[in-house]
This record gives sequence, C-alpha cells and structure tokens, in this order.
Amino acid sequence: MSRTASLLLVFAFFPATVAASQVDFPKPAPLPPFPEAPVDPLEAPLRPSFWEGEQGRVVSVWQRFEGEEEFDKDLFEDYLAELRGFGIQKPRGFALRALDSTHFPTVDLAARLLEYVGSAEDALVLVDTAASIGQVKIAATCLESARRLQNGNLPPSAVRLLAHPRRNLRIAVESRLADRVSQEHVLELLRLLEFGRDADTRLRAGRLLDPFADQERVRTALVAALADASVAVAFQAAKSLAGPVGADPAILRAQILNTSIGPGLGCLFTELLTRQESLGHLLVTSKLLPVLRQAFHQPDIFLSGAAAACLAEYEFRAEDPGFSGVEDALILHSLVRAVAGTRFYPQFSRFAPVGEHSLERITGVPMQDKDRRAWLTWFEANHEGFSLVRSSMTLRTSDVLTLRLVWQAGGGLTQALIGTEADPVPEAEARWFSTRTGEQLRSLLMETGILDVDVLPGVFGDIQAPLLAKLEIQVGNHRKPFAFHRSAEPAWLAGFLEELNLLWAQLSWQEFAPSDAQHEFSLAHLPAWERADSSARRSLVRDWVRQRLSLISDAALARWAREERLLAPLLDPLSPLLLQEAAQRRTNTELAMLLLRVAVATPDATLLQPLLEAGAAFSEPQRSDFLLAGLASLGTSVAASCLEDARLEVRVAAARALGRCGPTAQAPLLTALQDSHPLVVRMAARSLGDLGDSAAVPALLERVSPDQPKSVRAEAISALGRLGDARALEAVLAAAGNDEEPAVRIAAIRALAALDGGGAESALSGLFPTFAAGPLESVFIRAIEERGGGSARRILTPHLRAFDSSLSYRAAVGMGRLGEARAAETLMQALPDSPRDPELLAALAVAT
Repeated sequence: MSRTASLLLVFAFFPATVAASQVDFPKPAPLPPFPEAPVDPLEAPLRPSFWEGEQGRVVSVWQRFEGEEEFDKDLFEDYLAELRGFGIQKPRGFALRALDSTHFPTVDLAARLLEYVGSAEDALVLVDTAASIGQVKIAATCLESARRLQNGNLPPSAVRLLAHPRRNLRIAVESRLADRVSQEHVLELLRLLEFGRDADTRLRAGRLLDPFADQERVRTALVAALADASVAVAFQAAKSLAGPVGADPAILRAQILNTSIGPGLGCLFTELLTRQESLGHLLVTSKLLPVLRQAFHQPDIFLSGAAAACLAEYEFRAEDPGFSGVEDALILHSLVRAVAGTRFYPQFSRFAPVGEHSLERITGVPMQDKDRRAWLTWFEANHEGFSLVRSSMTLRTSDVLTLRLVWQAGGGLTQALIGTEADPVPEAEARWFSTRTGEQLRSLLMETGILDVDVLPGVFGDIQAPLLAKLEIQVGNHRKPFAFHRSAEPAWLAGFLEELNLLWAQLSWQEFAPSDAQHEFSLAHLPAWERADSSARRSLVRDWVRQRLSLISDAALARWAREERLLAPLLDPLSPLLLQEAAQRRTNTELAMLLLRVAVATPDATLLQPLLEAGAAFSEPQRSDFLLAGLASLGTSVAASCLEDARLEVRVAAARALGRCGPTAQAPLLTALQDSHPLVVRMAARSLGDLGDSAAVPALLERVSPDQPKSVRAEAISALGRLGDARALEAVLAAAGNDEEPAVRIAAIRALAALDGGGAESALSGLFPTFAAGPLESVFIRAIEERGGGSARRILTPHLRAFDSSLSYRAAVGMGRLGEARAAETLMQALPDSPRDPELLAALAVAT
C-alpha cells in the first residue's frame, strides 16, 4: 500500500475528537466561469458562408439559402425545387459537400436534396452524417434519404448507429431498420447482440434479429443472450427464439428441452405462458414435465416461480388426470413467493403479472384491486390442505359421492351439497346426499356443460357490478370455482340455481339434526331416505318432525319451513302440530308465520280450531296478522263462518281475510257490513273495495252518511274510490266539505282522485280553493298528481289567473311542481317577497 493510501486510511478511522484545524486540508480550486447558455444552431447569428469565395449559379442558391433568417417548411420546399431545377449531377456534388457544413439548415437541405439527385452509394455518406451531425431531427432526415436511395433499405453501416450515444437516434435507426431488415444486416446485428456495450443496444439488436431466428448462427447467439445480464435482453431473446406470433409452439417447447437449467430457461417458460394466454389453449405438455419439475426445485426464485406457473397451468387446463407430479401446496408456495415475497429478483416486474395470473386461476381468488402482498395474508390462511382449481373435470357415476357443490346466490346464504364420501365445508350450510340425489346432481352438471375444459373457472363480469352467484365444484382434488356478476350472466345460470334449490329442499329434513351432530344424523338417516319412494319419504319426514320439532333452533326450523313450501304440501296430520309450534315460537314472528303457511298450505276446514287456538296465544297486532293469514289460506267458507264468532278479533280477521278470497266472498262481506262493531264494518268495507265488485256500491253508500262513525265513513269512502264507480261521486264530494272531519275529508279527496271521468276532475277543480293554503293542501296536491300530470294541470289551470292572488300563487306552486312553464310568471312575481322560500324555489326550478 502506498504512503498516500495509508494516510487516507488513518484519517478515515481517526477519532472524531481530533480538531479539524490540525489537518491542513487543500484549498478548493476556484470554479470556472459558468458557461453561457448554448445557442440553438437554427437561431445562431449568420456565420461566414460555407461557400465563401465560390461562384456559380448553384452556389449562389446555397449562399442565398444560408442568408435566410427563418427556415420553415415552405422555405425548404422552395429551395429544393430551385436546386432540383439544375438537373442531377451538379446539385448532387454540391449536396455531398454541403453535408459537411457547420450550418445545420444547410445539412438538412442537402440531405433532402440527395433523396432526389443522389445515387445508392451516397447512402453511406448520409449514414455517416447522421452519426456525426448532433441534431436528431436532421439525422433522421439523413437516414430517411439514405433508405430511399437504397430502395427502402439502410446500408449495413447504419446498424452501428444502434449503439449511438443519442438514444433518440437509436430509435430512429431501429424503426427504419425494422421496416426492411435484411440478411445483409445480420452480421452487424449479431456483433451488437454479442458485444454491445450497453443493454439498450443489445436489446434493439435482439429485436431486429427476430425474423432470422431460424438461422443456426442467429439462434446460437439468441440462446447465449438468454444469460444476458440485462433482463430485458434475456426476455427478448426468449421471444425471438419462440418465433413470430402464430409460429408452431413446438419450436418453443423444443428450445426449452434443449436449454440448460438457469434463469434463461425461466424466460422461455414465461414466453410459453404468454403465448398460451394469447392462444387460449394449453401449450404446456406432459413432455415438458421432467424439465419443469427439475427447474421447480432450483433455489432461484424466478426460475422456480416460472416453472411453478407452468405446472399450475398444466394442472389447470390439462385433460384428466392432468397431474404434474408436484403437490398443489408446493406450487402455491412457489408462486406466492415469486409474486408477493420479500426477496427481490431482477425478473420480478416482467414475471409477476404472469405469475399472479396463474395464481388467480389456480386459487379462484381475484386480487386485481389489491396489493400483491395481499397474497401473503391469503396464503397464511389457506395453504393447509390447498387444492388447485382445475378447468377440466370428469364426474363419473362412481365419483358422485366425492362431489362437493358450494354456491351462493347474490349475497345470500352459502350452501353446500356434499357427497357422503367428501369432506365437510365449515363455512357453508351443508346437506349430505347419497347415490340417488348424487345422480340427479351429476345429470344437472352434465346438462349445463360446466364441467367441460372449455368452460374456464374464474370471475366473470365487472366486479363492481352486483354479484349474481358464486359456485364451486370439487371432485376429489379437482376444484372449479365461478363468480358471475350482473354484466356477465350465462343463459343457464338461473335455471341451474333453481334446480339446485329444489335438490337442496328435498334434503330439508336434515335441518332436524342435533346442532352438534348434523353430519352423523344425516349419514345415519340417508340409507332409509334413499330406499324410500315419495310416499314413504313423506312418512319419514313426519316422523322426524314429530321427534325433533321442538328441539331444533329457530334458524334451522325457519330454513326447513321456507324450503318445505317448495315441495308437495305436508299431509294433514302434521298441520295441527305445526300450528302449536307456531304458538310456542310466537316471539319469533317471522318463524311463526312461516310455520303457519306450511301448516295451511292445503286448505282444510278441520284446521280452523287449531288455528284459532294458536292465534289466541299471540298478542296484538301479531294475533290479527296470524289469524288473517290463516283464514285467508283456509278459504271463503271457513272465513265466513268466523263472522259469527263472539270474539271481536276473530270477526275482524275474518272480514279482512275475505278480501283475499275472491268473488265468492262478496255475499258474506255484505252481511258483515251489518255487524254491531264498527271495526268489523270497517274491515268489511275495506275488503269489498279490495274485491273490486261495483255491486257493493249501494251498500257502501249507506255507510258514508253523516250518521255513521267517522272511521266507518272514511273506510267506506276509500272503498268507493277503489271501486271507481261514478255513482259514488255526489256522496264522496259532499264528504270533502269544510265541515267534515279531517280524516273523512282526506279519504274523500283520495277517493275523488281515484274516480274516472270528467265529473271527478271538475269536482276536484272546484274543491281546490277550499284546500289551498290549508293544512290538507299537500294531501290534495298528492291526490291529483296520482291521477296523472295532465289531469292535475287541468284541475289547477283555472286558478292560475284567479283574482285572489294567494289562490293564484298556491295554484302556481302546484303546477310548478308538475313542470308547467305557465306557472313560472306567477312564481317569479312572488320571488322578491320570498327570495329564500324553499317551496317557491323548488317549484320555480322545476317549472323552468
């Protein structure tokens, strides 16, 4: 070590406590003056002419050109035309000389001129000029002229410009070479690919050698480039070795088999996957499996990950059995390590998108909107017992008991139908099946074609759109998941889900299993279920219901009740038991109503007493709802018989239920109008309005008279409005007067608005002044709006020019809400007095 170096080391490690003044540091040299900003050659002041001292007509044109101040396109065109007018020989000589000028516009003009007057050998001079000119735009002009002089080809010497210090010039050269690259360029390109000093040069040479990859010498150089220090060059070499788009994939597979283990092989794997994706069918064949397995076990993250992606794609797409010989969990680990691991490798940016695409395929998990590191979290939670998603599935009769089918419609319950030889699905509500149901399920899957290799699993549609359904099929270690969003619903999906729900409902008896032993209960009872015909199955269900009804949870019982309605109704002996259970579970109103609907699915008069007994256990208003639903299901005769019951709540429920029983309920309802209690009369009137038979009008008119209770009058008026009979107009109009109760007036206005014909419209128009600016104006306006915009305008228009300004204003507000432009004038007149009135501003905004 020299003395100077020793001293430097001493100072480098000397304690910081030594004072800086003890060291005699050299003083910095004074900085040179800051250079002036470079002058743009095109704007530089006129220098001595390149042609100074020369004479002649051609020279005079060049001298005049150099004296110009601005050099635009038109100026160049003018001088080109003038110089070309001298012929070919003299302009050519002067143009070749002008290429050496220090005046850049002169060089530019010379290059353009040579395109017309030059000869093929002048292309070499133009290329040399392009390399030395220092102006990329002018250099591009030189190259273009050189190319045209050689019929579209640049001379081989132009290839050297791919290593030019100016990157823009490299681009200009490559783009022109790419148009007409030829065999005469190959030697120079090979030299640059092998010995180019920077990666960019080697990359451009590699791209231009694409068309010659079938030549032995070129192929040898490309294989060597697979080991290039530049990732971009290595990947380009792999692309070139694969041949042009559409080339026989066997070429690339053969190259993989003949390439030694190393990162370059990973580039070939990546290219194979890229081409496979563009073609849409499997390119990874079983012949590649040995080299893929060998590469998979290498420590290099990229090489192992690329091999794992190929193995994953083989497992995903290969026809049955499609096993790669590497465990699913190991393939998953290698891919996650390459896509989301913490160790950097140079090929990451190019391989990660390819690897993540394979990850999404084999996991069925879309991560497009998440950071790649999310794969690490997912891996931690799911790698144990992991099995890859596969596109090809074979479901033989002998395999149906290993089948698991999990689905979710929209955002609802996740359900699973599981064969007796398959593992449970912890995250789903499961039901088990045996051979008969398994065959039905297999037939359903075969009909949809969803098991075919061409039906790829994955996420379909815009993930921002609502989810229609998720579906996952698994047979053994073959798994095939789907997610369909609203923008991509297949034609078969709705029918498929409907059939699935029917199969699910056939096994609803499994809800009666003990909560901690559902699997065992189902497996124990499946043999009897499988042997039984439809009649025997109903008997089995009745037995299980009797044994387990009071023991199962509300949630399980609710699921069973919903699905039981999809099947044939239960036989009568079970219905009283269900009504009793509804009363027992009355605190769960929804469940009680579900049990009621199952119990009375088949109308039976003998169920009346159990229904009334169950209803008595409820408190209001649940009791009325329960009795109403039950009596409506049992039919007219049963409901009519309850009109004689001494209990008020029973008569009220019967009167309301008859409104749902159809035309046969008209006569008993007319009788119910004579009941001694106003509440029964009200419900009878409401039901008569629901039936829609105008024969009830006379009886209802009797209940509109002022001597009736106001609640009865209001209900009768509402019923008359729904019936829409013009005979009710006079009575309803009278009930809308100022001296009536508000509830009666409201019912009258709504009824009038529901009546057809001009009479009702005229009556409403006449009533507007009595409602305008009052507490019921908003009710009036809403009622006439429900008649339709045209009718509402006709009702309000006569008042728009009323002498009473307040009435005119209220009419304008109402018409403004309807978007009537005629109201704008009145509203504008009111604006200065109420500039911030929200009602006025809203009406004006709509009107205008």
